Amino acid sequence: MRKQPANTEALRVAVDLAFEEKDDRALDSLAARLLGRLVEEKQEEEARNLIHDLAGVGSDRPLPLFLAPAAMLVEKWGDRRWAVTLYRRLTSVDANGPRAVSSLVKLGTLLRREGDLSGAREALLRARSHQACTEEWMPKINAGLRELGDAGATLAGESPWR
Repeated sequence: MRKQPANTEALRVAVDLAFEEKDDRALDSLAARLLGRLVEEKQEEEARNLIHDLAGVGSDRPLPLFLAPAAMLVEKWGDRRWAVTLYRRLTSVDANGPRAVSSLVKLGTLLRREGDLSGAREALLRARSHQACTEEWMPKINAGLRELGDAGATLAGESPWR
């Protein structure tokens, strides 16, 4: 594998071995690399299968490196509901990691589009209060909260006219 880091078949074998050995750290890294490779090779069905196998119903493996691109890819394919599920998992398994704020903002955006205004507001407020939230994130987060309008403010018991 070191000699051919882009070899898709070698990555598949390595992912399978890490999965069987319950080595979640290796699995996370290898699966993220394999997913990237499948996307590069335009193997959408294989990418879908990998995401389903590692992050589908019943999967509870903590794979933040894999979940982040998997969620983005699923959203790109137009399956918002599945993307929401993956972002929720990601914000759970990587609550304090480097992807937490961006994942919470994305989750809030998707939930708003799905009509879950209270969920969207909760995700955006979690992003805003997160320890890793920087000034660069504030305009996007505040814009998202503003887009929730009266309904978003009312759900939190606040006046929308502050």
